[in-house]
Amino acid sequence: MDNDKMDLIGDIGGTKSLFHVYIKGEVLIKSYLNQDFNSFQDLLSDLITYLKLSDYLIGSRVCFAVAAPIINDRASLSNINWTIDKETIKRIIQTDNILLLNDMEAVAYYVARSPILKYFPVKSGSFKRSTNTFLVVGIGTGFGLTIIRDKDSEQDEFVRMDPLIPIDNSRDYSIHPSESGHVKFSPTAGFELDLFNFLNEKMGTVSIEDVCSSRGIYNIYQFMARDEFGIEDRDHRKQILKEKDPTRLIIKHSKGRKPCSLCKYVLINMMSILARKLQDLSLEFLPYQGIFLFGGVAKNSMSYIINDDFINTFKKIDINTDNELKTVDNNHITNMKIILDKVPIYVLTAENAGIDGAKLFMESRIWNNV
Repeated sequence: MDNDKMDLIGDIGGTKSLFHVYIKGEVLIKSYLNQDFNSFQDLLSDLITYLKLSDYLIGSRVCFAVAAPIINDRASLSNINWTIDKETIKRIIQTDNILLLNDMEAVAYYVARSPILKYFPVKSGSFKRSTNTFLVVGIGTGFGLTIIRDKDSEQDEFVRMDPLIPIDNSRDYSIHPSESGHVKFSPTAGFELDLFNFLNEKMGTVSIEDVCSSRGIYNIYQFMARDEFGIEDRDHRKQILKEKDPTRLIIKHSKGRKPCSLCKYVLINMMSILARKLQDLSLEFLPYQGIFLFGGVAKNSMSYIINDDFINTFKKIDINTDNELKTVDNNHITNMKIILDKVPIYVLTAENAGIDGAKLFMESRIWNNV
């Protein structure tokens, strides 16, 4: 990169935006709360002014990971009603070298290509496999899913995963973003059905993102905080109602020596729903290379993920074969249990996986005029 040019990398989430600017061998870092700006254009203009980037704009490289699907070089963020498009960025930064990608796609590039992968193992797994698929599941402001597949999976088999080197980044992977967060929530009996009915009455269609995300935690809290539950800590309730980010306080009050009973059971129930969702994804995609959980909710709630209840729920098959329909026999259940036993689960602990993945994506592209 020329000394008078810059690389501008951004991770644009539903709540916050983080930027790393690489100039003359140095890295400048700036973060924002999105709610402080009326538009992404205003935020980007402020970034250029604040970091004094005007002398480095022309011909520089830009790559933004955005918490939205990228359609025709354009993204619409539903949580803050922002639009981000390549042409607008071009007018502000004065360069043609602009890339936009989905934020979960960026995290997937980090998982597949980073030479040093920061993670915490939740569940081990071992399998001799001729297919090599793994998933990145984001649990933060929303719920996201990216599927990663090995392009050369038929050439050799992977054996038991080395816990220190979970990804062979010398191989070539294809990365497929999705909008899985908008898939409908499929409740099981008891609590989940009652929760579904409560949310369905208020919002109509209920997606998995409405129960497995930051706002999902608050939705479950509101459901459980009804008078008939009778387990609520009133002081915590007052704090949470005043808080701009209520989920942060719910997670905080769910932990410690004297946790709020309501907050604790909110997290327990949300993690139970998440474990069953991961079970569905495991049976759907067979990710024997692993499931990597990422996002603020996943990292801040690790104590609820790294426990036997979460793993047991993930592995549990609730099918009654002693019924007159007999759509599933014992062999099917055995096969399902074998699959779930072999799928490893991890929590990504890297603070800037989206930024790092977007940088790896940018560096893998062929650029003109650079």
